[in-house]
Amino acid sequence: MKKYQIIILIVLLSFSVIAQEVGIGISPVELKFENALKGTAVEKQLTMFNVGSKEITVQITADNLKDWLEFLPSDKISIPAKSSVIIKVKASIPKSTENREYTSTIIAKPFSENLSEEETNFGVSLVASSRVIITPIGEKIIKGEVSRITTKDVEQGVLPEIIIVFTNQGNIKVNPKIDVSVWKSGKEIKKINYNEDFVNIGENKEIKIKLENVMLPGEYVVNVQARLGKEIIEEKEVKLTVIDKGIEVKQESKKNSVALAILVIVLIMLIFLVAVAYFIFKK
Repeated sequence: MKKYQIIILIVLLSFSVIAQEVGIGISPVELKFENALKGTAVEKQLTMFNVGSKEITVQITADNLKDWLEFLPSDKISIPAKSSVIIKVKASIPKSTENREYTSTIIAKPFSENLSEEETNFGVSLVASSRVIITPIGEKIIKGEVSRITTKDVEQGVLPEIIIVFTNQGNIKVNPKIDVSVWKSGKEIKKINYNEDFVNIGENKEIKIKLENVMLPGEYVVNVQARLGKEIIEEKEVKLTVIDKGIEVKQESKKNSVALAILVIVLIMLIFLVAVAYFIFKK
């Protein structure tokens, strides 16, 4: 009996070592394509983790909706040890699809050549999965949200910019319109109508707008309005300062002068102390 217990213990310890060598993780464990527009393709991201101590090649498959799902850049990826790789899952929704929920499971597992003979003999099962839920609809949803509108002070000669963080919450790619007006001393000095950025479904994107010709030192007020179609989704006023480089140079020069004066005083005091010490010891 004791002999069998020892054998079992050895097997368990061996399996523990093997399990540390190879391991796969996946995130998120549930991938939702909600309100997916029929006749279009929607992309979402999956992160594949290799928690093992050696590089592995992973095969990615789906147990259902195989004609709908595609893995980019490939359904076969290499993941370095203790690292991760991001892939895209592309769901192409046929126009004739019924309005109901569709499900599938994405399965990721290493190729058998990644496993040693010992790992294969022990039957090590290294599979990660993520559940896919797709709910198609036939109507377009145009919806978005602005989570942040910011700027920052700049030195004269540096082109200032406005940063708008926009999230596409609809089911089609959108092109938000950004209206910017720049004011100084109560007068509007510049107006910009910007619509050059497209935002994919579910994407969270930073839209950066350069404020050309806003270069003179001083205080500015910038009004920013974000629209989808005719709907205003966010409006904000931000303040901007263009710093005079000459003032900075003067301030730096002043600081340097003060530092030099302190150094001179310290040197004079040191010379004085040396002289006093000299006369004391001479006597």
